[in-house]
Amino acid sequence: MNLKKYRPDIDGLRFLAVFPVILFHLDISLFKGGFLGVDVFFVISGYLITNIIINQLDQKKFSVSKFYLRRARRLLPVLFLVLVLTLILSYIYYFPEEIQYLSKTILSVIFFVSNIFFWKTTNYFNDLTQQSPLLHTWSLSVEEQFYIFYPILLIFFINFFQKKKIIYIFIIFFICSVLLSSYAVHFHPNANFFLTPFRTFELLIGCITALILNVSKKNYLPNVSITNILCFCSITILVLSFIFFTKFSLLPSYLSLLPAFSTAMLIYLLPYSNKKIYYLFSNKVFVGFGKISYSLYLFHIPLIVFFPINNNIFNITFFLICLTIISYLSYKFIETP
Repeated sequence: MNLKKYRPDIDGLRFLAVFPVILFHLDISLFKGGFLGVDVFFVISGYLITNIIINQLDQKKFSVSKFYLRRARRLLPVLFLVLVLTLILSYIYYFPEEIQYLSKTILSVIFFVSNIFFWKTTNYFNDLTQQSPLLHTWSLSVEEQFYIFYPILLIFFINFFQKKKIIYIFIIFFICSVLLSSYAVHFHPNANFFLTPFRTFELLIGCITALILNVSKKNYLPNVSITNILCFCSITILVLSFIFFTKFSLLPSYLSLLPAFSTAMLIYLLPYSNKKIYYLFSNKVFVGFGKISYSLYLFHIPLIVFFPINNNIFNITFFLICLTIISYLSYKFIETP
């Protein structure tokens, strides 16, 4: 598999991650565990960032400053647009004390510490209509806090260790984070949900997957039948996780390994699967929604909070159509440029 080549199936996997999150926040009862789509995003993000860094290091083109600049260009334009629109709408719909709270929230979002702010001030699973329309930005903060240190750490390890040894080092970090999260979920559940150390293992699963793919023998091809079975099992586990896990499940913890490992398995094996399975993730519809997944994610909660809808098929369909149009326009005219 050419690691430098664009993989449409990853965009399809992004859609599989963002769609359950939106349905969960719309309070669709079938997707009680839809919030686990964020965990899937963490794994995908760890894979993509590691893959980018390793490829550029191999080509001797990597620059830390350019890496952070690309992250800023990728994330900030749409994020600032959402912040401005949210602030404008808050002056229409909110009371002064609510605007004051939102102003503090916006500051925390700008400096990528909103996960810490929400840890101190709220609970993710309270009624969303009573919370900040920016509650979902906690996951961006987790990613950016992780990526402040990760590129430097990865470069350091690559300079002193072979990539196979780096995998073992990351596995140790991964185990420590899983154990820490599995302990904290019982005693500090809110911190466990929001804070980066307890989420690091999900990002590291993606990082380790990228490293394993990079060091794998180029001529190695997994058995097609086994690959298809593993892909089918991974898809099934993901879907069942979105359906059967709930806000009362002890998450994140070792239980999060079910959707996280399933995501990593799909990242690893999809290019080797048969055409039907691969097409499920690489078809134009899934890829299209995957490309606008960042805008879908950013816009959906503000729209839900400021423009609440009755939970019926017509209203939900209308909401999803409006969200898709807004996200597409955001992607085309804000994100991409």
